[in-house]
Amino acid sequence: MARVRRSSWTDLGLADGSGMDVIRATRHHFPGVRIVVATGTSKVANAVAIFEAGAYRVLTKPIDLAKLRETLILALEGAPAPSVSAIMNSEDARLNELDRRVTSALGQIYCLFQPIVDVRHRRVFAYEALLRCQDVAYRSPLALLSDAARVDKSRELSRGVRAAIGEAAKNLPDGPLLFVNLQADDLTDPLLFSADDPLAPYAHRVVLELTEQARLNGRADVKSAIADLRARGYRVAIDDLGAGYSSLALFVELAPDFVKVDMSLVRGIDGDEVRQQIVAAMLQVCSRKRTLAILEGVETQAEDDALQDLGARWMQGYLFARPSPPFVNPFAG
Repeated sequence: MARVRRSSWTDLGLADGSGMDVIRATRHHFPGVRIVVATGTSKVANAVAIFEAGAYRVLTKPIDLAKLRETLILALEGAPAPSVSAIMNSEDARLNELDRRVTSALGQIYCLFQPIVDVRHRRVFAYEALLRCQDVAYRSPLALLSDAARVDKSRELSRGVRAAIGEAAKNLPDGPLLFVNLQADDLTDPLLFSADDPLAPYAHRVVLELTEQARLNGRADVKSAIADLRARGYRVAIDDLGAGYSSLALFVELAPDFVKVDMSLVRGIDGDEVRQQIVAAMLQVCSRKRTLAILEGVETQAEDDALQDLGARWMQGYLFARPSPPFVNPFAG
């Protein structure tokens, strides 16, 4: 929340009360204040509600600094707030353009594959499929995932990714498994649970890697969905174990077949006794639970050596191979 000549900040997701109440109270007690709201949602109805509560402008995260600067200049110059109809027209136009861009990008997606290796036997244990897009605006897959969610095309994107993986899996070498990232909303997609899904013919070799743990944690339907997928032959992995409470809670709740130990614990582990102790404890727990632990983000030989000294056997990272077209074997030749 920004005020002309003086600024202060709050959050719409306050623990005690609502940020909308703060906007209304500020407008009531300080009618001259120009309130600028930054929000993570692009829904027009939300923007309209924020304006009706008394906001001067609404910016969508991630904030464009040039747009923020322009907004603050307008506030300082006393420019009037836009009308609700103008906001709706502007937002609709922006979302229509975003929908067009995402729709175009969906026709340009493909996957690269990064090996997960068994360092003890120097062989490829699995490959992780990683989303990529030929559209230069979506060099970051996170940007495409975010924009697809904003225009309600997350399911279409996920299905397209699974189709690309299914096509590549026709040439998967004998032996290695295939790790496939699964978004929280994918667990509500009926196609994933049917024999018509592109991954279904390879279910016995596919490991569904659960991301977005914060959105999955505590949902009553997660355990039943995972049980259904396991009955169809899929195995399950938890991503980024050790990165936060949510991944630990899912580890306890779901008893996954695999976990990916977060790279923040791997980076520089050769010179960090605390990281070594944490990873050693995690490896012991995984061993007792009969869960296979994969160490992510291994980039140096020193990290590899330190992890092997702790008993780690399965690793993934640039030290072995970067994401590449299917299916590179770093131990070949």
